[in-house]
Amino acid sequence: MPIDINKTNFHDILVALGDDYSGDSKYAWAMGAHSPDSTCKGTPENEKEFLENFCRLGDDGAWKLATDANRRHTWAQIEAKNDELVAAWDANEYARNREAEYPTIAELTVALYDTDDKAAIETKRAAVKAKYPKPS
Repeated sequence: MPIDINKTNFHDILVALGDDYSGDSKYAWAMGAHSPDSTCKGTPENEKEFLENFCRLGDDGAWKLATDANRRHTWAQIEAKNDELVAAWDANEYARNREAEYPTIAELTVALYDTDDKAAIETKRAAVKAKYPKPS
């Protein structure tokens, strides 16, 4: 499955694999030139792009194309983690839908002091839960 930037991103995949490629990390995804200025300019769409653009910071402080010997993950591992993250995103769609329709904080605050408002809130929440049931 291709990396869907609406559901995950390359940085999240790498972090989920146990790496942090932000800040002063010695590894970076770069499109084109191998320098910190080009870091995170896009998402690799296939193994060829990944192999051609994944860089590491050398001991001399220069960015260099990563090699099989010093690359921490394979494209297959990245694809597998992507699939896992997308499945988790999809499994939580009901929660995102509920959140968008649940009563606001202001409505909940008012309901604390008004019995009729509280009943209306409970009715609204029940309707939203029925509309977007939690998968079993």
